[in-house]
Amino acid sequence: MSTEPTPHRSDDELLALVHRKATRIRHQRQLAALGASALVVLLLAGGIAIAGNGGGGNKRTIRAAGGPTTTPATEETTTIEPTTTSAPALSTSTTVARRSTTTTTTSAPRPGLRVEVTATPESAPTATLIHFVVHVRDDSGTVTSLGLDYGDGMSAPSMGVAIDCITPDAQHPARPALPSDKSWEFDHGYRRQGTYRATAKVTTGGCPWDAEEHGEATKSVEVLPGPQTSNGPAAPKAYLDETWPSGRDPALIYLYARATDDDGYVSHLSVDWGDGSAPSSFDYGLTGCDDSGGTTWPKSQYRNETPTHKYAAAGTYTARLTVTSVGCDGSDAQMATADRAVSYPSSPPSG
Repeated sequence: MSTEPTPHRSDDELLALVHRKATRIRHQRQLAALGASALVVLLLAGGIAIAGNGGGGNKRTIRAAGGPTTTPATEETTTIEPTTTSAPALSTSTTVARRSTTTTTTSAPRPGLRVEVTATPESAPTATLIHFVVHVRDDSGTVTSLGLDYGDGMSAPSMGVAIDCITPDAQHPARPALPSDKSWEFDHGYRRQGTYRATAKVTTGGCPWDAEEHGEATKSVEVLPGPQTSNGPAAPKAYLDETWPSGRDPALIYLYARATDDDGYVSHLSVDWGDGSAPSSFDYGLTGCDDSGGTTWPKSQYRNETPTHKYAAAGTYTARLTVTSVGCDGSDAQMATADRAVSYPSSPPSG
């Protein structure tokens, strides 16, 4: 076996060989740099963003943004030291976009005060009664006051209820407020034609366990041309009861007479004792009558009297109260009556 002699290379050939090896090494290093860039591209595709050069020199910082979450992800920093190469540095400018999740919590609506007003009919001639109904509902509240303004300068008698609030303690713990679901009814006629807006205002609550709430509702009614009277269409009301005041005379009967008219002037009360004797009468002059110059009915009047009577013989009698209301000119009289059975001699009820 013969050995071939090693070819003798010239200096130029040796220099060319060294140059080719240096070029191959440089290419390998460039490919390594490109491999790091490819890794960055893969990381970007996987949801990892480059935040830019970190620090000085050719150091690059990769920040892991993490997956979607409702709280900011923890940032991790990795520093890559590229080998020295003549390849151009990779320049990257990327905006970090963080994903966020918004959670909306919907709670059940808090029960509250609801007020509704209805009118029947919604259109009527003057001096015609319209029936109003105020419906109040509160899932956790007691009605303490209610009023209805008819929109013509007149209002229904306001209603108020006093609440006895008990301070919560061991024996009387705080309790949920009782619900309200109730209607109130009113009748009203209008003196002049036009369109009117009736407004109901309601208050509920007032105790520590029942926060006070206010509500209102309105209802429009149309009043057409119709009769022209000075006394409104609502009839007066009469109430008669027996009473036993302190220091009373046992030989006498004491009655409590009360009268009112929502749209008329109460001008006369009369109590017939039911034994053929002369009645007890009370008259009220028209000087106190107010109808706003004829644009509204006379303002509501209350009359309270306590007549007394002595019967000639023991027995049971029927006393009758008669109430008369008129307009401010004294015309268009209306009447109402109330009866009360009395026993003579009289004794206050036991208890």
